[in-house]
Amino acid sequence: MHKTFAAVILSAALTFAQSQPTAAELLQKGIYAQETAGDLDGAIKIYHQIVDSHPTQREIAAQAQYRLGMTLLEKGDAAAASQEIQRLGWDFPDYRDLVAATKTGSGKASMRFRIQCSGLSRVTGGNIAECSRRFRCRWTVRSM
Repeated sequence: MHKTFAAVILSAALTFAQSQPTAAELLQKGIYAQETAGDLDGAIKIYHQIVDSHPTQREIAAQAQYRLGMTLLEKGDAAAASQEIQRLGWDFPDYRDLVAATKTGSGKASMRFRIQCSGLSRVTGGNIAECSRRFRCRWTVRSM
């Protein structure tokens, strides 16, 4: 009886684990929603889910945080984009390539926006990640 009960519990746990998408699968769904389907709201929801639910998978969470900010820029929500990009610098300063990419913009958003860090002039070389780490700067999104 106990062996049967344990087998049922194990089977249910495996089924549940298999039904939950991984962070990498969610990231791919978000990218598809954003770039192929043009569903910016759906992509934003997915990116939020990744950042909030998968903090231990830092590389994927950093990508999701970056894409979240860029998607909000693409949508035209500069205030929310600024907050999410600031969070990228604070939470993921070790991913300098992503943090630096927000400085120049990427994709569709780069044609309309530029990100500036208020303390950047105090940091040699204009390193946004270093600026965020040392000065906890507020970032602003300026329309170009």
